[in-house]
Amino acid sequence: MTRTTYTAAHWGIFQIETDAAARPHIRALARDPDPSSIGLDQLDPSVTRLRIATPAVRLSWLEHGPGAAPQRRGIDPFVQVPWNTAFDLVAGEIERFGRQA
Repeated sequence: MTRTTYTAAHWGIFQIETDAAARPHIRALARDPDPSSIGLDQLDPSVTRLRIATPAVRLSWLEHGPGAAPQRRGIDPFVQVPWNTAFDLVAGEIERFGRQA
C-alpha cells in the first residue's frame, strides 16, 4: 500500500510517497504551478548523511554557560548531548531572554 504525506521547506511543498516496501519517494506538490526542483534531493543519501542526528553544544558554553569564552567560537569542539539536555538548555535560554525583555 502506498501512503502519501506532505512536507514543506523554503523551496516549496512536497509529497512524500512511501511504497509497500516502506521506501519514501519525494516529488513536488502536484498542484504547485511553479515547483522548484531544489528540494527533490532531500531524501538522497548524500544529503541525509549530512544531517545532524544528535544535538551538540559548544564545549565552553556547556561547561560555563551563556557568554562563556566567546574567543573560543570556531575553535571549541562541539559535544553531543542527549535530546532532553538540549531541550532543557533551549528552554533555559528562552526563559533567560524572556527575563531580559
